[in-house]
Amino acid sequence: AGVMDKQGLDYEGLKKINPQIIMFRTCGYGHSGPMSDQPGFGSILTAVTMMDNIVGWPDRAPVPPSTYYTDQLSPMYASLSIMAALDYRRRTGKGQYIDHSQIETGLNYMTPLILDYQVNNKREFKPKGNKSDYAAPHGIYRCKGEDRWVAIAVMSDDEWHSFVKVIGSPKWALDKKYAKAADRVKHSDELDKLVEEWTINYPPEDIQQKLQSGGIGAGLVSNAKDIDEDPQMNYYNFYREMEHPYMGKLRYYHPAPIKLSAAEAAVQRPVLVGEHTDYICTKILCMTQAEVDRLRQKGAFE
Repeated sequence: AGVMDKQGLDYEGLKKINPQIIMFRTCGYGHSGPMSDQPGFGSILTAVTMMDNIVGWPDRAPVPPSTYYTDQLSPMYASLSIMAALDYRRRTGKGQYIDHSQIETGLNYMTPLILDYQVNNKREFKPKGNKSDYAAPHGIYRCKGEDRWVAIAVMSDDEWHSFVKVIGSPKWALDKKYAKAADRVKHSDELDKLVEEWTINYPPEDIQQKLQSGGIGAGLVSNAKDIDEDPQMNYYNFYREMEHPYMGKLRYYHPAPIKLSAAEAAVQRPVLVGEHTDYICTKILCMTQAEVDRLRQKGAFE
């Protein structure tokens, strides 16, 4: 903390050189206040922002999310704030300093829990596994095949009626205690068991197709092979091929999740070790080819 300030690269110093400069700085807890000097890593911030408290199962200890969400969310706020600062500079000719704290970024996604405490004095929040407070069935269900699963989310009473039709209107599904969403949530444990008695008879791909055709949210729990063969991903040309001078033809995924109507995002193969040595030495460092050759003979580039 404070490295840039110690090197004279703080905002006030930079502003003297260029009054229009925009400076964005981010850290775990912000750059001022009683905790500003504490290190903040993604694994710490998911705990501090209550995320660890709502992940996992109700009968187990808190666990961290599968990814460090504050690291994933912060770039969005960075982009928006920098664009706002650029617009402000365009209108006023002035730059500004942007102080971003990742703890606030995380807490912005936990506001229902904060409001529940402020209004209802509810302090403890237990993880629910795959369940929802508002919908049932809502979870991951075992399917036919080895380690095959499907995700199902019935979000409304209309979707429930469609779900019942798709699964063949079994007698248990016509019970009045499942007619309304609040009652289905109340009886979600027994409902999950009954739903899985149906899903276990079919591959997840078939269940996904059946339920989606009925307007119900469903998707197979994919493994790497599923994604590699996914028809939607292949339709979008998510996987590409390129020639590598040593490894031959390689299949790779396209890193840009967007498509531009007027341009095609290009991906080049990774640079080989030493591939651009001559270019860097001669074009950027202004060395002669003879100097480069002498260094190479002496093993300088090995």
